Amino acid sequence: MEGVGFYKHGGPEVLKRIDAPDPIPGNRDVVIRSIATSVNRVDILSRVGYHGLEIEMPHFPGSDIIGIVEKVGRDVDSVSVGEKVTANNTYGCGRCQACRSGDATLCADWKMMGLDVNGAYASMVKIPASSIFRPPRRFSDYEIASMSHNMTVVWRALRTIGKSSEGEVVVVRGASGNAGIFATMIAKALKMKVIALSRNSEKRRRLRQLGANLALNPEDSKEHLKKAVFDFTDGKGADMVIESFGATAGESIGWLRPGGKAVVFGSIAGTQAKVSIPSLYLNGASILGTHNASTKDFSEAFEFAVKHNIRPIIARIMEISQAGRAQTMLEQAEPFGKIILKHG
Repeated sequence: MEGVGFYKHGGPEVLKRIDAPDPIPGNRDVVIRSIATSVNRVDILSRVGYHGLEIEMPHFPGSDIIGIVEKVGRDVDSVSVGEKVTANNTYGCGRCQACRSGDATLCADWKMMGLDVNGAYASMVKIPASSIFRPPRRFSDYEIASMSHNMTVVWRALRTIGKSSEGEVVVVRGASGNAGIFATMIAKALKMKVIALSRNSEKRRRLRQLGANLALNPEDSKEHLKKAVFDFTDGKGADMVIESFGATAGESIGWLRPGGKAVVFGSIAGTQAKVSIPSLYLNGASILGTHNASTKDFSEAFEFAVKHNIRPIIARIMEISQAGRAQTMLEQAEPFGKIILKHG
């Protein structure tokens, strides 16, 4: 197989074309020939060595996939060679209670395609058959390549973990990022009220077009932001804040109503947060952590997207050879929407 990957951690310059042996499926595995993937923050985290991440080199990023089944393991009868598929990028040991219940995100030995095992920047990807899904026909290949990571983890944050309800107010941090865009669209389809945060005025305008009720600049003072949230909610505070920044979780707690929830699914801005413990327990607030999607989350998210016609915003389609440029664009927050990397 071939693709774009790296032999050492570093900047975009470490990404290069690499030839490697084709993956061999285990008894319960499937090998997919990649059609396309999309660029995600996790691609950059794997490249720079996220929190001391130790991975086998060379490594191929890519946590979204659409492709054709190339090979199947001896015990696989759920999918056939030649089928077009996508995949949930997170899987576990397959034996523990979490895995048996269908939630590999809680497995002590979970793996993520593109983060700590090879992903879809490679032309061929091995993944357990239990992670394979047949994509809805109404979406194009490039749309499917945009949806399987961000959309499903946001669905989990809002519904499975956050247990959101119609009419609730949700604050979406990093709303102009790809997870934030999906969060805005899904929350509106759930009939929630959305306060979207983005530093870019044009992106705030785009978020309002997507249905955000209020778009704020996170670079405004903390006092101004808190007042805006409480003014919008008639002094009550938000029902939920969802974010992938991590370091801002303490501030998010201060925006919640009594009994509100902050759902954190990343640590892009840092791994440490200052939290006022009295503001947590005196208000009955909760900080809930999650990452990626279970099998059930993945299926439900796509069913919801079909029902409510939620489609990704695709900003650019580029060749896989341009992966370094694409990651730089994402790091510099250039696009509003997904960057697709297609294999030749």
